[in-house]
Amino acid sequence: MRAHKPYLFYGQTISLCEQCLMPVPAKILIEDNDVFFQKRCRDHGVQKTLVSTDATYYKRCRDFLKPGDIPLAFQSPVESQTRPWKLHARVDDRLRHTTQTA
Repeated sequence: MRAHKPYLFYGQTISLCEQCLMPVPAKILIEDNDVFFQKRCRDHGVQKTLVSTDATYYKRCRDFLKPGDIPLAFQSPVESQTRPWKLHARVDDRLRHTTQTA
């Protein structure tokens, strides 16, 4: 028989590692009335972050969240910061495909 977990698995999202600030997968967990993100970074391991102390409010707010997306074009120049994420490569590919002439 499977062991009882002290939390409710509510969903998945993308969050940032607390140490390297790279995007990492995260589980949304509800324990008692608190909401946590349990993140897993390849370099820094598992981290658990308190996101909300009111699970009911968090659930209601999530109903209004729109999933993130990448713009077709940025309105200002985009420069790589100290942590170059792979986002820029995906945006460059998308821009290249939309600006090609037939």
